[in-house]
Amino acid sequence: DHLQKVESVCLATARNISSMLQDIRNKKKTEIDFISGAILREGKELDFDLPINQALTQLIHLIEDVGLHTY
Repeated sequence: DHLQKVESVCLATARNISSMLQDIRNKKKTEIDFISGAILREGKELDFDLPINQALTQLIHLIEDVGLHTY
């Protein structure tokens, strides 16, 4: 069951600090363009509108640019 697998991974990694959060805390550029950018490019090619993914990508860029490193 896919949902059970997702829940299992979430429980197993709940205390981990993601690499993107580590980058933000260390005032480094994240891999948001590599990860989310690929999804956005593929969506554009397939003519899918991905407003939530776009908004999240822009928010990460804002955090990188403005320096909101309090997380």
